[in-house]
Amino acid sequence: MSRELVISMGPGEVRAGVFVDDRAVDLILERAAAESLVGAVFLGRVLRVLPALPGAFVDLGLSRPAFLPGRHKLAEGAALMVQVVKDAFADKAAELSTSIELRGALLVWTPQRPGVFISRRLPPALRAGLSTTLAALVHDGEGVTIRQDVASGDPDRLRDEVAALRSRHQQIRRAGLTARPPSRLDAADDPLAGILAAAGAPPDRILIDDLPGLARLRRLVPECRSESAAAGAPEMWALDEAFAAALAPQVRLPGGARLWIESGVAFTSIDVDLGMAAVGRRVAAEVIRRVNIDAAEALAREIRRRNIGGAIVVDFVSMPDRRHRQDVEAVLSAAVADDPAGVQLHGWTRLDHCELTRRRVRPSLADLMLEPAGPRRPKTPRTVGLEVLRAFAGQAYAPTGLRVRAHPRVTAALMGELSGLLVAAQDRQGQRLDIDADPGCPVESFDIHPG
Repeated sequence: MSRELVISMGPGEVRAGVFVDDRAVDLILERAAAESLVGAVFLGRVLRVLPALPGAFVDLGLSRPAFLPGRHKLAEGAALMVQVVKDAFADKAAELSTSIELRGALLVWTPQRPGVFISRRLPPALRAGLSTTLAALVHDGEGVTIRQDVASGDPDRLRDEVAALRSRHQQIRRAGLTARPPSRLDAADDPLAGILAAAGAPPDRILIDDLPGLARLRRLVPECRSESAAAGAPEMWALDEAFAAALAPQVRLPGGARLWIESGVAFTSIDVDLGMAAVGRRVAAEVIRRVNIDAAEALAREIRRRNIGGAIVVDFVSMPDRRHRQDVEAVLSAAVADDPAGVQLHGWTRLDHCELTRRRVRPSLADLMLEPAGPRRPKTPRTVGLEVLRAFAGQAYAPTGLRVRAHPRVTAALMGELSGLLVAAQDRQGQRLDIDADPGCPVESFDIHPG
């Protein structure tokens, strides 16, 4: 089984995908203006304690306070070291914890939760070896948790990672002694470091379409085989296609059936549509069972690579035979078992809908890249503007210069919030990109051509 991490650097954003045997398993997006704060450590100031919830709002120096759940003996106005465990989403505040965890490529180091915790999904022999190795590495009061996708139990790599995380925690504590709340105590991650952390265990190979980025990768993960890839390489096309597919509301299934995925404020709904599988004939119960099993496997892949979190309601094709419903639930349970975010199945409603929840940590791809409402959520002008800059960065030099024709909302984004990135892209390419606003151009389309 091959595991590759493909990274595409673009002005203002980094896109990445984890591919297992050439299939996209996880898709990751890091944007300069929408940086995830999960894992960031702050010295916050308690704004308001709410015993009824229970919890407290904490000022981190951001646009709005974050929420610390649970019963804590806190005084309003007090300084408090906290870590972000969930990003803000819609009208929900970011979620905090006072228990600091520092994540590496192989393990999670916890200075406040002692013990060695190893995923039971790892082979018994590997678990036993890891337990012995890690018990000798942790100090009193410390703990480590081994991720289920860890590739090896190399003692030297584990020792180096524990030492690096312990040193990072010491730097955070020293910063907290002199900082005035609210302030961030750890350094903001390099976007590539964020990609590597989100990707999980080190892959067999990393491909990147940016030479400076390649140099940074080789410093960040010297043990991984990192290689440069041209913008038009097959792996880069596969990454673009995976992102496009993950933003589409429809997923095709074998035999002509389809999944329809629609995110709402309260939950994400997934409808299984027989489509062409039901055209011109009576559909047998076994055919419906097979379609629903295919749908269960597909939706497990889709909610993971789209990073859909929260409540999910699935409307499978109705199955009168309860044994068929149990078959589908068993397939779905097995398909989500390896999802690192954690998925819980909650059974079936009286309307024969299947309910599940997936832990929400970061915004989904749709939340980052699409407009907030509508049956088919279009891309935001910012997303299209960044795609214009990405396409411009891949163009050959044109003696007469280049022009882009786009919708006025997109050109307004390019000349407004993205203007700094536009100037930087022009400097890097050594040529201008003139902008033409065309109201007749669809918002999600654009055309780059010689001037």
